Amino acid sequence: MEVLIQNYIPGIIASLIAAFIVWCIKNIILLFHERSDFNGYWESCLYNNENQIIKKDRIKIKHNKKTGSIRGKANRIIPESDDFKKWKVLGVLKGKDIICLIWSTQSFVSLNCTYLHQTENENYKYEGYCLKNVNDKIETYKITLTKVKRYK
Repeated sequence: MEVLIQNYIPGIIASLIAAFIVWCIKNIILLFHERSDFNGYWESCLYNNENQIIKKDRIKIKHNKKTGSIRGKANRIIPESDDFKKWKVLGVLKGKDIICLIWSTQSFVSLNCTYLHQTENENYKYEGYCLKNVNDKIETYKITLTKVKRYK
């Protein structure tokens, strides 16, 4: 029995080391694919019919260059009374277009669909529309997305 245990221990240790090396390589590859200028902090502004900002959110986005997928977490900045609200963001960046689903992570119900298009002269500014269900009616709101420097 002792001989069997002594024969298996080097194999078990080698297997654990190999698994750790494979895990490290996988994470390095994932980091390479997720290195993107699109990563970082963004602000989205929602406008009313008079083109005034009614809501502003801060979003931390991660972009996977290989798949085009984006994911992130958003929280409300304006109005200040809603600063406790948080959302998850999942979407795709294809060329100059972004399509996203945004849903609340808290007890309040909030589900939105957003389509954005990059403006002609600016790399980090997108404009588009957000679809929301308001009293069982789909409403559209103008929305902008702009990259900002890191928040403190």
